[in-house]
Amino acid sequence: MSVYLMVKVVIWLIDIKNTESIIVAGLSEFVNCAVIASNQTAPAPDYPYVSYTVTTALDSNVKGFCIAADGTRYKELNQIWSFTSQSDDSIESVSNALRIKDYFDLAGNTYLSDNQIVAVKTGNIFNRDNIITINYEYRNGLDVTFRLLDVIKKEDAETAGYIETAVINNKEW
Repeated sequence: MSVYLMVKVVIWLIDIKNTESIIVAGLSEFVNCAVIASNQTAPAPDYPYVSYTVTTALDSNVKGFCIAADGTRYKELNQIWSFTSQSDDSIESVSNALRIKDYFDLAGNTYLSDNQIVAVKTGNIFNRDNIITINYEYRNGLDVTFRLLDVIKKEDAETAGYIETAVINNKEW
């Protein structure tokens, strides 16, 4: 007797692109300079600017989902970003790195939380200077851990993992 099960699989994803847009827009406005993704082939903007790398795309706390009274499921996930303030002036680089820290420590809290993002940890500011041929690029940066909320609506959660069709002895049930 052979048994084949066809299971409906539903994949839920946090809107990563939207999350990125929210974080970048808020920080850019606060620091008052361009905020760009690192490791691009495009030319760098004029100094000063901030670059970022998402070093940990999604780090789950490995716990299950919380279930609200209406059946909606919630799960917290962490995402870690590295921010670097870049300038041709050492004081400006450090000052902008401090503004990045201030934004994620306090100033941007309301804007981010209104968008289901919380900066739960800001790291220390470290020197990341770089010599470019004969010029010096001043770089100071820090890592920020964001907490994102994965939400699964009740109607989606109720269909996840249920067996919709079973084939037993070559007959579909």
